[in-house]
Amino acid sequence: MKTCIVCGKNFDENVNGACPCCQFPAIAVLGGAEDELIRFARQYRKDYLTDMRFGVVCTTWKASGDKPVFENFYHKTKSSRSMIVKGVTDIHKTRCPDGGSVNVRLAVEKAGHSWVREVAVPNLTQPQLQQVGIRLCGDTLHARVLLRSGGQTTESQPVSLVEDRN
Repeated sequence: MKTCIVCGKNFDENVNGACPCCQFPAIAVLGGAEDELIRFARQYRKDYLTDMRFGVVCTTWKASGDKPVFENFYHKTKSSRSMIVKGVTDIHKTRCPDGGSVNVRLAVEKAGHSWVREVAVPNLTQPQLQQVGIRLCGDTLHARVLLRSGGQTTESQPVSLVEDRN
């Protein structure tokens, strides 16, 4: 098994000549070429993120008598640059009741495919609207989902941004 240096997924390099998730080629390094491979991987990661879009899946409910009834769901997407550079987006959600975490459904789109990751984010303590955003995690194709309100910010554990194709 080999761990992809771009997305962090494990794969069998004898079966696949490239990572099945992000398609980064399995390259054997000889001599002192590790630095060149790392530069190549960084550029590949940057190119991979170029056409990627992120959003939050929202569910709306309407009143039917004294009961809430499902109305619709949608996801509002932003380009990767607008959510990452600012750290948050203009997607707001009301603060959930007291609890340990809030489940945010992160929608990811790339090359005509979309998938959703449910991400647990520690709850904020301030009873206000929250902004939702993401922050990339260093040199992998992982991100953290953020909640922010006023001066308080919480973030999730890292979540993969590549589509599981297994």
